Amino acid sequence: MVDATDRTWRFVEKVAIVDQTGDAGPTTSYPCPGAIRCEIVDSPSGPGPDAVLLVTTARPDGVEAVDGRTDFLVRASQVTQVAV
Repeated sequence: MVDATDRTWRFVEKVAIVDQTGDAGPTTSYPCPGAIRCEIVDSPSGPGPDAVLLVTTARPDGVEAVDGRTDFLVRASQVTQVAV
């Protein structure tokens, strides 16, 4: 993942957690793109299309970057909201 400050974060996670489409399988080349569920914690830049959001990947699935980090500043355009 590339955050709002253009820093690249690496995640190593089970396919069931990051494969939101069900397309990954035994013939998939890794590493490959995926999606990580997260919770929006704050919007420090305020609302708008260029908003920066503070998100945590600790909830709901306990996902961590390889260095253990779970809180990230991301662009609002990187987040897809889904109904729960």
